[in-house]
Amino acid sequence: FDAAPAGEVPVLYVQLGSEAVRDASDGTGGGAEHRFTVLVVTHHAGFAPAKQVAAAVSDALVGGRFALSRGRLVSLRFERAVARQVAADARRQIEMRFRARVQDG
Repeated sequence: FDAAPAGEVPVLYVQLGSEAVRDASDGTGGGAEHRFTVLVVTHHAGFAPAKQVAAAVSDALVGGRFALSRGRLVSLRFERAVARQVAADARRQIEMRFRARVQDG
């Protein structure tokens, strides 16, 4: 999901989080570094199901081949993850942070 789902929320889902982009141009041409988060959110009592999904998401992103509408993906790597319980409604959430380098043209 690009935002928390409306209506009846699935017990476990993946949501795109925040993104920060900075210029990463060099002598070979233009480029950008994208730091973005992916959230795994669950209402399960424990973290085990969310951790399994988080591992699958990380494997798919880091090992994936992606066609971009502009430029080409030079690298994509996992940076870190934080697992926490959201006290307000007993949700559990894993926030994964990734870094991608895109080169123009």
